Amino acid sequence: MSKLIFSFALCVMFATPVFSSSLDAEKIRIGYIDLPEVLDRSGKSAPYNELMARLLNRIAMPYSTLFIPSARSNYLIHQKRIDCVFPVIPGFYKRAVPTLFSEATNKVTSHLFSVTTPAIQSLEASSGKMIAYRKGLIFGTLFDKFQFVRFVPVETEDIAIKLLHSNKVDGYIAYYPDITLSLNAETLSLLKFNKDKPLTSSEDKLECVDTPINRVFIEKFNHQLQKMKTSGELKHILNKYYNL
Repeated sequence: MSKLIFSFALCVMFATPVFSSSLDAEKIRIGYIDLPEVLDRSGKSAPYNELMARLLNRIAMPYSTLFIPSARSNYLIHQKRIDCVFPVIPGFYKRAVPTLFSEATNKVTSHLFSVTTPAIQSLEASSGKMIAYRKGLIFGTLFDKFQFVRFVPVETEDIAIKLLHSNKVDGYIAYYPDITLSLNAETLSLLKFNKDKPLTSSEDKLECVDTPINRVFIEKFNHQLQKMKTSGELKHILNKYYNL
């Protein structure tokens, strides 16, 4: 009798992890890229936090989320240790596995900001000028294309703004509408830029490894996202971060 009980206990002990792994495998594992004030890991209210919470709730498929560095997301998606990454700019990374993209959640543009009047109109007219940008941010091929510009990396946006106002740099490259959330209204009002002529333009999307379950997930994601766009809910959620 004791042998039967012992055998049963062993079966339960070894069967339980298999059952848990099976459940985990059915979840859509989403890696979030930490974007302070936009998709914020601190738990504070932010537009993309709210957007994804609503979308995932309405899709009603099992999921889990975690915040990861952008460079790490590339490795994790290649290893299929996560299913999806948000937000991504299509074409930014070369993937070793086939992936799918959602419809755009927003448009992001980069601009040249200055405090001079009139504003610096372009990088073409900035030969020899010192232009600040925040370390870790990438602006496509701008740095290679405009090698005659003296690009100055800085640790924080606050440093860039101080350098601008002290005339130690001539301009500052940053992303819009991100800058509308990272700076207060008074500081932002002092910056000059041409919103109609961005340096670069891209779209934020959800990217997932191409699998049957992820195809269903992307289809449902797009369906709910389109309903938000049509009703005006997306614009309401993103508020001043909205840029479509």
